[in-house]
Amino acid sequence: MNKTIFSKTLLATGLVACTSLAQAEFSANVALTSDYVFRGFSQSKEDPAIQGGFDYAHKSGFYAGVWGSNVSSDMYNGSGLEADLYAGYSGEITKDLGYDVGLIRYIYPGSSPSTDYDEIYAGLSYKFISVKYFAGVDIGNAELGDYLDAGLDFDLPQGIGLGLHVGNWNSKVTGGDFTDYKIGLSKEIGGFGFELAYTDTDVDSDALASGRVVLTVSKSL
Repeated sequence: MNKTIFSKTLLATGLVACTSLAQAEFSANVALTSDYVFRGFSQSKEDPAIQGGFDYAHKSGFYAGVWGSNVSSDMYNGSGLEADLYAGYSGEITKDLGYDVGLIRYIYPGSSPSTDYDEIYAGLSYKFISVKYFAGVDIGNAELGDYLDAGLDFDLPQGIGLGLHVGNWNSKVTGGDFTDYKIGLSKEIGGFGFELAYTDTDVDSDALASGRVVLTVSKSL
């Protein structure tokens, strides 16, 4: 997911329903983006993508959800869809210090051979600073590598949000690594969320990892 799951796209998370005991909450979201970029790489081969998801959150800190997007079938062995299933637990250690741990399953229906894989993650946040570590394994339990995500989020005047991100991927399959960067501005207008972001990587050999501007419009349902 540009996914905070968090790092795949700007997702609105308005609550749409509650249990009678107000112990659990459900939310849904939909988004249209000019380019689905995940960790600095275009997943839609620089084409627009339609995305959406459903989330469940319990007051205990447990959460689960599903998120989906179209992707380039050329990149995922014939599959044009990504579906992410995730669950985790988050909470506060102190007033300003939070934690988040969980598991994501990335599914690409119809890909042959399969490109599905899993990631476990753990993160800490302190005020406007967040750090999250992801460790990946494939369906055969082989280590894929790890990814370290760091972000800064600021509230600017006029209800504008500023997000800064840097991430580093260390592949145990290819033995290589890369770093990606992102700076984004976000604002809610008329019930819609808008994000304008610039992303780039230190990869020079792949056009899908080059610098690009991405516009995302999202809506909570």
